[in-house]
Amino acid sequence: MQEIKGKVEENPHYMVVEEDRHAQLLVSEEEEKIRIFGSDGTISSPRIPIRESDVIERAISQITQWAKLYNILYSENSESNMSVEFNIKRVEGTRGPTTIGEPEISFNAGEKVRLQVKNTSSKKLYLTILDLSSDGSSKMLYPIAGEEEFLAPDSTPWEEEFETFVPGDLPQVRDMLKLIATEEPVSFGFLEQDPIRGFDDPISANGLKALLADVVMKSRGTKPFVSNVGSWTTRLVVYDIKKPK
Repeated sequence: MQEIKGKVEENPHYMVVEEDRHAQLLVSEEEEKIRIFGSDGTISSPRIPIRESDVIERAISQITQWAKLYNILYSENSESNMSVEFNIKRVEGTRGPTTIGEPEISFNAGEKVRLQVKNTSSKKLYLTILDLSSDGSSKMLYPIAGEEEFLAPDSTPWEEEFETFVPGDLPQVRDMLKLIATEEPVSFGFLEQDPIRGFDDPISANGLKALLADVVMKSRGTKPFVSNVGSWTTRLVVYDIKKPK
């Protein structure tokens, strides 16, 4: 544990805190295994046997990937005056943006839900929607690779339906949908990552992509990075998906 703590402290982008309540990620040793999990209990990495020869490298790799996910989640732009609405719908009603990390609504696996984005600003907006899951993965739900469609001001809202699911043997997952709205088309494929395993893909950054790469990779500790550039904004929807009993 001391070696892991030492490696984390060597990285200027991380901050080690003494009290659990101030942390986003917790690292503990349980039953001769290293456990890395979220302070709210909603995420947990595969446990690493302490007798494995690469236990330190694997632990630091997991911490790095979780940091990337959290920094996508917490990225925001306080200087933006762009206005956009982001909702998730079901037959019974609608839920909108909420406090980071708190679920707005629960679905059963297999339910169909509808996402809706409405451009209430005065400029056309290009949309990117990322699915951030409690297994550590980040996947782009929209747009399809290569597409560059925009949403005009006060036009018909963009809507898309999809079916919820819970991977593997997990009883439930918490999904967080992050909307990034930009004034110019930008490809955010570099923000994608697989469930926590052991490495990140390299980033090729340019323009606004470089800014968001900085948001993702250089935020530190529990303080989210806030950009001063006004050409983008974000919204968040959080929901739980459970397997029917």
